[in-house]
Amino acid sequence: KHKYIRSESPFQDVRSNSPHFTSIMICYDWGGIMEGWQGYFHPMETISGVDALLILRRAENRIKAR
Repeated sequence: KHKYIRSESPFQDVRSNSPHFTSIMICYDWGGIMEGWQGYFHPMETISGVDALLILRRAENRIKAR
């Protein structure tokens, strides 16, 4: 079973039964690749190109560090 099943969401705008909860939690837990702001994740918001590149860079660095 996945470690996020029956977990509580750290974000006020993402319920733990949301279909994308596990994906959000992996990105959140996996080295802080994607983080929330003041208790919110804002799953339906768009991100800028710069933020997208920063997220990809964090993921790349995390993979290289393994």
